Amino acid sequence: MGSSTQRRTKKEYFFCSHKKAFIDIYPEYKNLVNSFDELYVKNPLNFKVSLLPQVREILDKLNHENIKTAIVTTKDRYRTEKILNNLKLHFDAIITCDDTSENAQIQLQLIWL
Repeated sequence: MGSSTQRRTKKEYFFCSHKKAFIDIYPEYKNLVNSFDELYVKNPLNFKVSLLPQVREILDKLNHENIKTAIVTTKDRYRTEKILNNLKLHFDAIITCDDTSENAQIQLQLIWL
């Protein structure tokens, strides 16, 4: 682990992207991570995404009961919508990393306290 990793707390890793955390811990794999990310952006549906057991049933029940649903993800909107369309899922609200600002981390840390 690099010296920058030793200075980070668990809470700080909670509020940073998975990609950033991984590269911070394993800098030698930065090029591999970036290559994967480029492939994923170009062909998001080539990577298998599946639902956890009973998720579809729970979402269907919530919809039947007219309960609004939302999804929050660290993925960008393009990838998120491709995946949701492929899985034939609908949410009333979708929040992606494209919808947040760098200040979101500070706001989340205030909530964390």
